[in-house]
Amino acid sequence: MVENKTKHFDMRLTPRENNALEHLAKRAGVSRSNYLRSFIRRTAKRKGIPV
Repeated sequence: MVENKTKHFDMRLTPRENNALEHLAKRAGVSRSNYLRSFIRRTAKRKGIPV
């Protein structure tokens, strides 16, 4: 199921954080935004927060 994304989120990162995010996403074979969305979903699931 594909969900319609209706919210836009801007985030400020240090150059090192941005570099780390780029590397993590590249290793996972996804975009930076998809990597962060996946991280949010995994973390929420572990804490019992519905996503």
